[in-house]
Amino acid sequence: MSTIAWIRIGADTTAPTLSNPNDGTPTADGATSPSVDTNEGNGTMYWAVLTDGGSCTDAQLKAGSGGDIVAGKAGNQVVSGTGTQTTPDITGLSASTNYEIVFLHRDASGNDSAQASVGLTTTAGGGTAPTIVQDDVNEAAGNTNTITLAFGSNVTAGNLVVVKLSMFVSSDFGSITAGMVTKSAGTSTIGTMQLDAYTTRNTGKDKIAILSVPVTGTGSLTIQFATGAGDNCFPVLVLEEWTTADVSGTRVNASATSAATTGTAGASGNVATGGAGFIAGLLAPASPYGTITITEDGAFTLVDEQENDAQYNYTAIWRSVATDTTDSADATFGTSCDWLAAAVAYKSSDPS
Repeated sequence: MSTIAWIRIGADTTAPTLSNPNDGTPTADGATSPSVDTNEGNGTMYWAVLTDGGSCTDAQLKAGSGGDIVAGKAGNQVVSGTGTQTTPDITGLSASTNYEIVFLHRDASGNDSAQASVGLTTTAGGGTAPTIVQDDVNEAAGNTNTITLAFGSNVTAGNLVVVKLSMFVSSDFGSITAGMVTKSAGTSTIGTMQLDAYTTRNTGKDKIAILSVPVTGTGSLTIQFATGAGDNCFPVLVLEEWTTADVSGTRVNASATSAATTGTAGASGNVATGGAGFIAGLLAPASPYGTITITEDGAFTLVDEQENDAQYNYTAIWRSVATDTTDSADATFGTSCDWLAAAVAYKSSDPS
């Protein structure tokens, strides 16, 4: 009996060689036109985004998941010629963050290249900073359970109204809730009021809160805060209207509150805008009541303040930014005192 040996002539056993991995043009949320060069013109190019310093196996890279691959940030494409292979644009990453892009080429004969990688650092971003359109303030003349305030001009559909409340409470009515702040008059329509930050101290005698509501129909607007009980507080009501602000139910990127029994400086704690946005801040130096000099954080703009009242002192401030910014609503006081502070980072409608 004879044996026949089959010999395959000219089988391709040489793996492709990759060179010049390039991150393309970094953006705030990824990169445009990443690329890599190959010396073979057939097969499939695989690519993925990894966390900084991360790695993945060849199998994970071809599968598009596993290892340190960022979820959903992988793909593959047909290679039809040698030279530069440009991948689709990468989006959905975080601004100002380090990543790596890794490539692998499997040729038509099933030979895998070595992985080639390049670092990617996304930019800081540059969305549209929200703009304050108008603001108004009402300081209660005495002990009450209701305070109202009308904007001086019509509010506009698509804008965001921010409500700031600061008060001394003579008879505690419990926590401030979104249901206590309503539209009491006007031709505009508004969405659902949302409580975004709240804190209290001194067994409930000092309270501050920041709320927000989208404007759904243009017109006049009067906002009311009411406790639903007898006369029990000395409130201050501050209204701000913002344009180019996110008005969705997830418009708040972060919030922080803080309080202390004594000190000559108050701070809410850091909040981050996560891109373009604005930070609404409110601080209330409390006991001992009376004249207290307030010096606001220089990065913020003052809406209004009260420094010499026997029942309440406060400062309402904001900061609008076009890039991801982390900051705290801060102030220094001329007298050591109890204090409360709150800050809410709202997103822009164009954050990146």
